[in-house]
Amino acid sequence: MNAYSFDGHWFDIGTPKGYIDACQQVLDGQHIKGETHDSQVQDSVVMDGATIRGSEVTSSIVFPGAEIHGSELERTVIDRDASVTETELESSVVGQHSTIS
Repeated sequence: MNAYSFDGHWFDIGTPKGYIDACQQVLDGQHIKGETHDSQVQDSVVMDGATIRGSEVTSSIVFPGAEIHGSELERTVIDRDASVTETELESSVVGQHSTIS
C-alpha cells in the first residue's frame, strides 16, 4: 500500500454523482461552452462541441459532440458523440456514441 500526501482538493469520482459534484466544485457551478438553443441549463457543464435544443438540463455533464433534443436531464452524464432525443433521464450515464430516443 502506498500513500500520497498533497495540498488541494480531493474528489472521489468513482460514481456519476461524484464526478458531477467534482466538476461543479472545480468549475464553481455552471460552465457552458457548447451550443444551447431554447433550453434551460442549470448547474451543468456543457463542453465545446455539444448541442442542446429545446431541453431542460440540470446538474449534468455533456461532452463534446453530444446532441440533446427535446429532453429532460437531471444528474446525468452524456458522453462524447451520444444523442438523446425526447427522453427523460435522471441519475444516468449515456455512453459514447450511444443513441437514446
